[in-house]
Amino acid sequence: MPSSVSRCNADWWDELDHLPDYFRLVPCGGSKYPIDPVTGNGLQDWTHKGLTVQEFKALSRKYVRAAGLVLGPVSGGILAVDFDAPGHELIFSEVFTGKQVSDLPKTLSWKSGKPGRRQMAFRVPLEEWDWIRNRFSWKNESGETALEIRWKNVQSIILGAHPETEGYRWCDGCDPKQIEIADAPAWLIAPVKKHQRSNANFVDSDRRRDIDQAKKLLCLIHPRNSYDEWLRVGMALHSVDAHLLCDWIKWSKETDSFDEKECIEKWESFSAKNGGVTIGTLCYLAEQDQELNFVDGNQGRFLIQTAQRKLAVTEESSIMNAIDELIRLHSESRLNAQELMPEFLAENLSIIRSTVRYNWDILLVVLMTGLSGALPLESEIELIPGDFKQSLNLLTTLLMDTGEVKSPLIKRLISDPWKRSVDMLMELRYSQAVQSWKQLRDASKDADEQFEVPRPERVKTLITEDLTPQGVERHLVLHDFYAKGSVLLLFDEGKDLLSEMSGQTMNTNQLKLGTWILSRYDGSGARGAKADAAKERSYSQCRLSALICCQPDIYRQITGDSDQSGLAGRFIVVEQPTVHQDFPEEFPASHQQRHQQLADLLVALYAYASDRNSVRLVLSDPARRLFQMERRSLDNQKNQTLSDAARGQLNKAHGRLGRLAANLHLLWSFDSLKPESRDLPTVVGVHSMERAITLNRHLIST
Repeated sequence: MPSSVSRCNADWWDELDHLPDYFRLVPCGGSKYPIDPVTGNGLQDWTHKGLTVQEFKALSRKYVRAAGLVLGPVSGGILAVDFDAPGHELIFSEVFTGKQVSDLPKTLSWKSGKPGRRQMAFRVPLEEWDWIRNRFSWKNESGETALEIRWKNVQSIILGAHPETEGYRWCDGCDPKQIEIADAPAWLIAPVKKHQRSNANFVDSDRRRDIDQAKKLLCLIHPRNSYDEWLRVGMALHSVDAHLLCDWIKWSKETDSFDEKECIEKWESFSAKNGGVTIGTLCYLAEQDQELNFVDGNQGRFLIQTAQRKLAVTEESSIMNAIDELIRLHSESRLNAQELMPEFLAENLSIIRSTVRYNWDILLVVLMTGLSGALPLESEIELIPGDFKQSLNLLTTLLMDTGEVKSPLIKRLISDPWKRSVDMLMELRYSQAVQSWKQLRDASKDADEQFEVPRPERVKTLITEDLTPQGVERHLVLHDFYAKGSVLLLFDEGKDLLSEMSGQTMNTNQLKLGTWILSRYDGSGARGAKADAAKERSYSQCRLSALICCQPDIYRQITGDSDQSGLAGRFIVVEQPTVHQDFPEEFPASHQQRHQQLADLLVALYAYASDRNSVRLVLSDPARRLFQMERRSLDNQKNQTLSDAARGQLNKAHGRLGRLAANLHLLWSFDSLKPESRDLPTVVGVHSMERAITLNRHLIST
């Protein structure tokens, strides 16, 4: 298939002779994507190899319009910094902590001819090759990718045609005849480095698996003549791997209005986030087309005849294996929650999933809820200066059927590490409070004064028993008095509590726990529930988080479309369908060690959150602008819906967004390589807000 006609610098072919010998090139058409030089069709499997300059120049020029440099180890460890839209200077300074673009050493550089845009090449030391992310990008206020660090599995066109200009060419004084490629400064690659792992194939093997699964799913999806659905398929493929363009084009050829040029243009406009569209979209569309029939609680099967036709396999066992994989994907891949957590955390959490396949969003949300409950009493985020502040506590409803191994999950992610971190800190504060009390008592005795201050009591932060307003408020008073911590409530069965919160219980004079929790959710104090007939408790402030477990069917009976109070919008509600379990008979020697590494990491994480006097966060200016844009979008959605339940959710989702951004910021601020460090950046950046928006949208849509 010929590439589109593009303008080009006529001398670019001769310029290739001056490139370093270790450069590896890929032939490209006029629309900036790799092509087969013989047919002009899209080229596949080029990311791990390339052509020498001599091999490239031996190609026919019939379809070849440009030369792409295959980045990463293939070309001797070349990394490219792409300045691709207005605002990149400001973003660069923010990402690299005050560094300016001018601080970069002079090096080989090229430009497309579009104003202000260029790329710079740097050599990465061999010992760093395995620890750099393949690709990392940042957007400007208009949503354009303004700055990108490009490394492995990507190419950058350095010479030849550009679809909108006179072609690519070297920047003045920065061509290979005049300058050597500079070494990448350590500060340049630091923000895009992975945390080092024992298993260096972790990401690559997962990526290959996802690509294979995406291709299988695409075979099950009928061509879409609806523009929106056609676009969503492309965005979903792009979210899996940026090199699935050819698969999208091939699939799109069956649509009524196929236009290859539009496919390419849309593909190039997609971002890494794509508004939350992931491989889960492919699962959903395949499910629609194949009339997936769920039987016995998510144990579904496609019609065998349809699967045979689509997958082109004849053995029934192969068909059923493919279907089983698709059903598993359907349950776990609607949100790529791994991208929302630091890579070191995902790697450590993966040991939990070695035998029990919890969804990634379940692991993330349960851990964030625990983290929010470990924070000090004085914790907040200022979303709008002087106008809008939020406490950082989270209320989460975990929907799992009875027997679906939820107790071991909570025990491993919260209860066990809590005992070695938060509980030990509270015991230390109790001892200090008792010591201070004794000193005051002795001083009063010496002064012959009456001493009526009661001896401090031990305080709890993780409460699983005596879950009544009176029982919980006893500990809120103690935290307000001396412990200065939060309270995390764990409910193994939350049916009655959720019924109270949704207003479905009979009105009585007795204070309902569900109503009481909602009244304390904003962190304000109260003259609280009476402990006995003569005494009531009082406290000036409180921080209350909760993890409430409930069966999915019961939760839907409670809420349904009658949830006009915004209960689901205020809460984080996540659902774990049937949990897939493996029962291996043998375990590798590292199995127990990895479990211990995870336990130690969580202890350090909870200590990092709890062992401080306060947490007061603010948004960076770019993060605040993004927050306001998302609030505007939520408000527009609210005004357009006729559902009272949807309006209730959207009304409450604004504040939840701030809480999510703050807790994600805490996760990403924790340094697993220096777990003893207590340094906490107080400015929540745009990346934390982007992650929060992705998660918040997922919560709204489910």
